[in-house]
Amino acid sequence: MAITSDKDKPNFLNQHLKSIIFLLGVLIFAASYFLLWQPAWRKIKTDYSLSVIKERETVLATKKKLWQSLKDTEEIYLSISSEAKARVLEFLPRDQELPNLYYNLDQLAKAAGYKIVTLVVNQETDEETNEKDSAPKKGLQTLKVNLNLEGSGYQNLKNFLSGLENNLRIFDLESLNWDPSDTSFEVSFKTYYYLPTAESPGSSNLPGNANIGP
Repeated sequence: MAITSDKDKPNFLNQHLKSIIFLLGVLIFAASYFLLWQPAWRKIKTDYSLSVIKERETVLATKKKLWQSLKDTEEIYLSISSEAKARVLEFLPRDQELPNLYYNLDQLAKAAGYKIVTLVVNQETDEETNEKDSAPKKGLQTLKVNLNLEGSGYQNLKNFLSGLENNLRIFDLESLNWDPSDTSFEVSFKTYYYLPTAESPGSSNLPGNANIGP
């Protein structure tokens, strides 16, 4: 039977020192993981999950508000009478309605004692719109009107401008070139229409711009 003397203990420690240090390191790492890192990681995951849940709840609440707003708008629209909807189309038509615009302005001019010399109507386009794309975007559209009238008299001018202001179709005055000594004057203004859906090129019988005169 072999007997281990005290002199052999240092040799044993020297031979197994690396293994003992490695084992102690593993034990310390395991203890740190379970006692420190794992609880901290769980807290991080919990906080992240709560943040994601809160963000999704906020998005959902926003969508619910938007949906309710759309429902309220739809109910308001459905409650409007057909007669009221027809009047809306008179000041914001669903197309350019150039013939009606020409007739309307001609009647206003005659009522004020003027005669239309030239009438130029142009479709106003967004500067960012691609020039190659001839299809107008849906939504509110703007027509720019340049009008040259023959006649004189300050009162007649006031009557004409009052007719523009009180007309059912919206006219926004941009410029007025009037001289009491002249027998004609120029006026520029904008009017509008609304496209509920985007039209394809050539789908409308009305041109994008027009010019009439003697």
